[in-house]
Amino acid sequence: MNRPLQVVPPASLRHDDAPVERPSFEGFFEAERDGLFGALVLITGDRHEAEELAQDAFLAVWERWDRVSRMENPTGYLYRTAMNAFRKRRRRAAVAVRRAVRLAPTVDVFAQ
Repeated sequence: MNRPLQVVPPASLRHDDAPVERPSFEGFFEAERDGLFGALVLITGDRHEAEELAQDAFLAVWERWDRVSRMENPTGYLYRTAMNAFRKRRRRAAVAVRRAVRLAPTVDVFAQ
């Protein structure tokens, strides 16, 4: 049930009296949800993590929809937001592992 987004021509190609029609967030969500989720499953290898990342990305876009809906490529912004969230999660996980290793008690295997 993916509906294509309406293309809004640049201001130079519109008639001055033509109202600017921007896609609704709901329409954008419906059009992009499955594609983003599929891409994130491929990248993460985990459906649950992909779902969380997609939700976070759509929430961030929804919070900025007034600005994002005016962008030339709102889909690109959505995917970039999701990828940034993915990278941030991976960095935090790597830092947590390094801290755990650094703080773990060392065992002297030669001690008697």
